[in-house]
Amino acid sequence: MVIGAALVGAILAMIVQRYVIIVGTAFGGAWTMIVGVLNAVSTRGITRLSSPTEVWILYPQTMPDEKWAPVAWLILGLIGVVVQLGITGKKR
Repeated sequence: MVIGAALVGAILAMIVQRYVIIVGTAFGGAWTMIVGVLNAVSTRGITRLSSPTEVWILYPQTMPDEKWAPVAWLILGLIGVVVQLGITGKKR
């Protein structure tokens, strides 16, 4: 029973692996774009809004002045998913 469950789990993991990678890279890239644009156009520097000891951590909740950022993140992430699925979904 356990071996059968392990085999089914391994097969399912291989099937969804592509989609997990696509969704992860699309949303990660979208967030990187938003943070980069905010840093480029901001005079105060967006990284100052994060923790003073962990300046590399920047979550949507740490930007109270940018309420549009999570919405833009979702829209850009979904666009990225559609584009990646459109490119990789074509038959070779």
